[in-house]
Amino acid sequence: MYRFSKDLNMKNFTFFLILFFWGSGYVHGQIHISTNLWQYGKFNYKTNLYDSAFKDNQASSSFEFDKDFTILKHKADSKTSIYLIRSKKKDEVNNRWEFDVISDAGYSYYMIIDMLNKNMRFIYRVKGFAYVAQFGIERIWIDKQDTNN
Repeated sequence: MYRFSKDLNMKNFTFFLILFFWGSGYVHGQIHISTNLWQYGKFNYKTNLYDSAFKDNQASSSFEFDKDFTILKHKADSKTSIYLIRSKKKDEVNNRWEFDVISDAGYSYYMIIDMLNKNMRFIYRVKGFAYVAQFGIERIWIDKQDTNN
């Protein structure tokens, strides 16, 4: 996978270690997304489309955003990952949110929450090739938290 920093020095390692432990116990999100399907694809530069490299995988996972949209937690059957949201913007025309995120392992992703197509996409680069990991959105809900705390 494409690394945010090819040489993950001690300062970066410490940052991601703190981010992981802080995020794993602290992130109590306001917005939750559950998914029921995922697939990977590699960008085909001839057709300008993503070719599905793997068949559809029926697997549940969940995404949880903190209330400030700065941390994202992804829980899957095999592991939990924490992402730092570096930037975000709303695309009103295409009814989607776009994010620049970095994982607790140091990988960079361009993440899209596409409301029209009911999916989440993580786009990343490896050795000059673009790949996508796409999750089918099953449900989105918002926590109703006490604003006095």
